[in-house]
Amino acid sequence: MAWAYRYHSDSDSRNVAAALLNELNGLLPHQAATAKTGMADQKGASSKGVVFYDEETTAPPPFQASGAWSSKVLSFENNSEYDAHFQAIVDMLDGKTAEKLTRTQAAYAHFSMCDYQSGHARMALFWPSK
Repeated sequence: MAWAYRYHSDSDSRNVAAALLNELNGLLPHQAATAKTGMADQKGASSKGVVFYDEETTAPPPFQASGAWSSKVLSFENNSEYDAHFQAIVDMLDGKTAEKLTRTQAAYAHFSMCDYQSGHARMALFWPSK
C-alpha cells in the first residue's frame, strides 16, 4: 500500500469543496472508489480539506471484514500540525502503526475531521474489524 494525501485550504469553503471534487475526478476510478475525504470550516478562518488515496491500488479488494468497527481519533491545537496529522493517517492506512491495518481495512476505512475556532482540531479514522 502507498497511501498519499492532497490538502487544500481557502477562505471560501466552496472552493475547498470544488478542489476536493477535482481531486477525486483526477484519480483513477479504483483510486477514487476507496479514497477518503474530509473537510472542516470555521468562521473567521480558512476552510481545510483533504483527500487520501492509494497510489498503488489496481482495484478495490474484496470486502472480507466482519464484526465491529474500530477507530482512532487524533487531536491537536496548532494549525501548523495539520500536515503531521495527515501523515499520521497515511501511516495508519499504510499499516505502519500499532493498529496494523490490512489492505482491505484501509480500502474501506472512513475519515472525518472537524475544527473550531480557538479549540482543538480532530481527525478520526474508522475501519472494519478483521
